[in-house]
Amino acid sequence: MSNDSNIISLVKDWTTDEFTKGGFSYPLVGATLQDRKTLAAPVSKKIYFAGEATDFSGDAGSVSGALNSAVRVSKEIVDSILNR
Repeated sequence: MSNDSNIISLVKDWTTDEFTKGGFSYPLVGATLQDRKTLAAPVSKKIYFAGEATDFSGDAGSVSGALNSAVRVSKEIVDSILNR
């Protein structure tokens, strides 16, 4: 088990952001499922990405996609802590 107890998170209310105004993602022409998987890939088992843009189970761009990605990332973090 990791001895590092420093857990940092960021929660953003995009509806208050002056540039996005609550926007959502959509794939570019020619984008693939692998592109979303690449976007969702953790960095050195220290930085994890969740959100509807990182969902690759079929619900990207929706609240369901955001929830799916949160569940996926939760499992990735637990697996990382348990060295699985």
